[in-house]
Amino acid sequence: MDALLILGGLLLVVFSMVWLSMQAFSTGLLWGWSTLIPPFNLIYLLAHWKRGKRVLLLTGMGLILLVVGVTMMAQRNPERLSQLLSWQWLTPEPEARPELAIELRGQINGHEFRPQFAELLNGVLSLREGGDFFARHEISLHLPKGYTSGPLRMDVLPTDPDPLPLVEISWQSEGSPLPEFWRLSRGYSLHLDMQPVAPNKLQGDFHLILPNEYQTSISGRLELYTDQLRYVDGQLDRGHDSLDTLQAVVLDYLQRRWQRRDIRVVPMLPPSAAQWRDGEVTQTVRYHQGDELAELPLTLKKHSIKGWRVLDDNYAPLPAAPLTPAPVVEAKPAPAPSAANDRRVGFSLPQLLATPERYHGAQMRVVNERGREASGLFAGINEEGQLQIRQVRDDAGEVLFSFSRREIVLLELLEP
Repeated sequence: MDALLILGGLLLVVFSMVWLSMQAFSTGLLWGWSTLIPPFNLIYLLAHWKRGKRVLLLTGMGLILLVVGVTMMAQRNPERLSQLLSWQWLTPEPEARPELAIELRGQINGHEFRPQFAELLNGVLSLREGGDFFARHEISLHLPKGYTSGPLRMDVLPTDPDPLPLVEISWQSEGSPLPEFWRLSRGYSLHLDMQPVAPNKLQGDFHLILPNEYQTSISGRLELYTDQLRYVDGQLDRGHDSLDTLQAVVLDYLQRRWQRRDIRVVPMLPPSAAQWRDGEVTQTVRYHQGDELAELPLTLKKHSIKGWRVLDDNYAPLPAAPLTPAPVVEAKPAPAPSAANDRRVGFSLPQLLATPERYHGAQMRVVNERGREASGLFAGINEEGQLQIRQVRDDAGEVLFSFSRREIVLLELLEP
C-alpha cells in the first residue's frame, strides 16, 4: 500500500508539470520555455492564476499522497525506505559467487562439458552439469573400497589391472526424457591428486581421458563437497535442505538438552518430498547416550531466517570443553557380522522372490540387460511381479524404479 501511494503521488506531480507546460506553450512560446526552468513556472502560475490553479491543486494532491506513502514506509519498513532514498536500486547487483571453485574443461560424447557441482559421497565422486532431476551431463567415479577421508591420490593407466574405479558417463539428448550412459571398468586414464580443505571439501587436480571412440575427456582443477553440510562464514548453514543438516541440528539439540558431548545420533530416515516442501519433519530419533540406546520423538521446522530448528528448543549452549588431554584408548576392530545374521550370504534373485519381506528396505543395486541401473531401497514386488527400487533425493524427492525379473542381469545386496 505504501509503495502504491508513493507511485501514485509521483505520477500526479509529473502529470501536473506536463499539464502546466502544455498550458504555458498554448499561451506563448516564451511562457512555455519558462515553465521548464524553476522558479519561472511559479511566475506563470501567478500571472495566469485562473488557468494554473487547477494544476496547483493537482500538484498538491500528488504531494499529499507522496508524503503519506513515505511516512507509512518509514514506519513499516525503514530499511526499504533507506534503500530507495540512497538510490541503491539503480546500481546493478553483484554477480553470484560460484558455490564451488571448479575449473574443469572437457567434453562428453563430443559435447562441451562444464560441471557446476561436484561431491564425493559414499565412495562415489560425481560431477554434474545442470540442476534438473536428470543432469544434462554427468560423470561418476565409483572409488575402490577403502577410502573414507583424507587426501585422495590415484593414477590409472589403460593397461592397469583390476580393481579400478568404475566410470559412469551419462548425458541427456534434446527431446529425450531419459539420459543415456556408458560404464567403463578399464581402458581409461585417470589422475587424481586432491587435498582436504576445511571444513568439508577436497581440492586439487582432476584428469580423465576415455578411449577415442567415446569422445570424452575432462581436465583441470576441481573442488568438491565430501558431505551434504554447507557452511557460511565458518558456521553451519541450517537453511540448507539435506539429511546431514537435519542430523547435525538434532545432534546439537540433544547435546545441549542433556549437557553431554558423548551423544551419537543413529542415521535418520530421509524425509519425504512433501516434508521438504512443507518445511516440517517429525521422526522418532534414536541416539546413543554413552553406552545406552534411547529414543525421542522430535519435530523439526524450517524458519525463514534461522533455518532448521527443533520445535520448543530453549536449551542453553554447552559449556566450553575442558582443556585436559583425553586418555588414549586402544582401538578395537569392530566385530564382523556373523554369517547367520548377514543377509548377503546366499543372496540371489530366487531367494529375494521367495522371501521379499526379509529384504524390505535394504540397500540394493540392480542392472538389467539394457544397461539400466538403479541403486536404492528395496520397496517390494508389485502386482506385475516387478522389483521396485526406491531412490530418495534431497533436491527432487523420491523416484521408484521397476525392473522385470526376466531382464535383470545383476542384483547386489549392499548391506548385511
